[in-house]
Amino acid sequence: MNRRVALRTLAVSLAFFIAVALLSDFAWQHFARRLTLPFALIGEPVIGRRIYSPAGDDPQPPANAPRLHDWPVIGDPVAAVPELAADLRDILSSPSTYTIQDSQCFEPGMAVSFGDGANRVDVLICLLCNRAVFYSGDDQVGRCISEEGNKRLTSIYRRLFNIPPPHI
Repeated sequence: MNRRVALRTLAVSLAFFIAVALLSDFAWQHFARRLTLPFALIGEPVIGRRIYSPAGDDPQPPANAPRLHDWPVIGDPVAAVPELAADLRDILSSPSTYTIQDSQCFEPGMAVSFGDGANRVDVLICLLCNRAVFYSGDDQVGRCISEEGNKRLTSIYRRLFNIPPPHI
């Protein structure tokens, strides 16, 4: 009888550990995806655009202003020099740029496009709420930005547009 109880206890314990391992793997895969880049940023040219933000000092753009994914673009597009484009790719590809914490608002102040045509990837970034949304074709994927990522992207904003971001 004791052997039967021991085998049953062993089977239950084994089933429990297998279930925990499967759930842990699922959770790790889910969170790891939230810390990785959803689309390859390999296209050229790399173009930066300022996006109108009510948090900034810029006057509201006219209704017919150019738009990027329904957000009004202000000013002219800026081509990133190769060093800046490489820094952008490095920052946006780094897992330390992202966190699993979520944010509520999304009022992007900057956008960066990698490439052109059907393979273009647009990244709209809100440095106020620490959120980035990646667009590729009809696909859209959001990521939450860490404090470190915010600092690095704020530096990129200043280097790209020669002004501080609108919320500073």
